[in-house]
Amino acid sequence: MSLKGNLKTFDLGSIFQFLENDKKSGVLEVQSEENIVRVFVKEGGIVNATTTQSHNRLGNLLRVSEVITDEQLARCLKLGNEKNQVFGNILLEEGLITTEILQQFVQKQAENTIFDLFLWEKGDFEYKDVELNPEQMAFEKLNTMHLLLEATRRIDEMRILKKQIHRDDLVFIKCEGIKSKAEELNEQELSILSLINGRYTVRQLVGDSGYDNFVTYKVLNSLIASGYIELCEVITPQKCAEEEQDAAKIVDDNEKRPLAKLDDEKQGSFFSNIIFLLKRQKRFSIIIVSIIAIISIIVGSMFCAKHIKSKRISSTYQRVMMQVENQHELEEKEKLLQDYLKSNEQNVYTQNVGEKLNKIRSLMEERDYKSTLNNTSKLFKDKDYVGIETAYQKYIDQYPDTIHADGM
Repeated sequence: MSLKGNLKTFDLGSIFQFLENDKKSGVLEVQSEENIVRVFVKEGGIVNATTTQSHNRLGNLLRVSEVITDEQLARCLKLGNEKNQVFGNILLEEGLITTEILQQFVQKQAENTIFDLFLWEKGDFEYKDVELNPEQMAFEKLNTMHLLLEATRRIDEMRILKKQIHRDDLVFIKCEGIKSKAEELNEQELSILSLINGRYTVRQLVGDSGYDNFVTYKVLNSLIASGYIELCEVITPQKCAEEEQDAAKIVDDNEKRPLAKLDDEKQGSFFSNIIFLLKRQKRFSIIIVSIIAIISIIVGSMFCAKHIKSKRISSTYQRVMMQVENQHELEEKEKLLQDYLKSNEQNVYTQNVGEKLNKIRSLMEERDYKSTLNNTSKLFKDKDYVGIETAYQKYIDQYPDTIHADGM
């Protein structure tokens, strides 16, 4: 089986649930402009995940966890290149870790890769059924539900973290007088603080720290709030525009000095004021362009927020409907649909959910009606008329608006 799509129209969580429910075995490949992530699935469970932008994250994970030293990491990387062997095998050959510890950290690296994948805003995916070889199955199956719950929590929290750090090309510097307070920091904060040098971008910090995007953003927010680091002034497009505007102002003022006397003589003239404004057309154009840019940013933000909300509503609907289809009991289907209507405000999907819920209830009513008829037939043979009346009354109490009320 092959399944293709993109993350804008299909929720990643729904894909994993579909693979788990159908006990699929194969490879899910998700690709963006800068990265490719491959998730290996065995009988519905995730058994490995790799990324083309790992930055040797496994080695950094082991280093920050103090399993290996910086010197051992550098030596093993060098040996791996010389022998053309994977990093994990070199660690085992050198006797630096055991197979159990390696498997734990490989699993941790895979989890981080998947959590980062859930933070992607766009990308194309393709799933194919394939028979996995032992090398592709790095560990026992991960708990898919645990991954989805943790990923959802991280997505919600990441939106808050990105309000402070809105781009991954920002650069931070250490604040003065932080040495006396460094003992208050935890291991993660100390590790990332040691990498802050006024040159590393947030993207580089993620790669070199050994932590995933979520942990890095969270630690950076904590260091900012505690006064350990601050944003370094870097040359951004906005800064360049401001400098060009200042330069244009200086040139404009120099051009107008010879005309200052003429302007003073014609101060009261309407036409002279028009000429005065036209002479400043260059500055006026810059102001207009700036205003248009600001309005575009505001409108774009509003559209983006609306798009994100629409995508979340669509993803939730798809996930619930997939869960409904995978349930065999009508009561479970009814509960899922009821929970959706209770926990979601009116949207384009609530009418469909309501209609689906009514159909489920009709099926339940017909099922229970047939069951009641069968039961009463047995009671009639036994001449248990009280039991018959009780059975009918129970059905009527459960379905007071039933179309079969007159027949009872």
